[in-house]
Amino acid sequence: MYHLRELAESLNLPDQLPDCDIAVRCDRILIDALDFRLDLYGWPDNRVVFANKMTGQNTIKRFGHNGRDKCRKFYLECLESIGVDLTALDM
Repeated sequence: MYHLRELAESLNLPDQLPDCDIAVRCDRILIDALDFRLDLYGWPDNRVVFANKMTGQNTIKRFGHNGRDKCRKFYLECLESIGVDLTALDM
């Protein structure tokens, strides 16, 4: 995945998740809250790490350098599960 800053801006993540610490770089988006942590690593890794701090369960999905579309789909599913409105991406 590329252009992660633009993705974070289009979703307006800081406003949608005001109680979370959010760090955005061109190759990574980190969302850290009290009960979860969601980390997206862009190309060449195309990796998503979702950690539930309450249960201690971690999910790590590596899609590799050719898995951009699968990585994006999984990341958007994770965002939706934590309450992020994705309608801005439909435009």
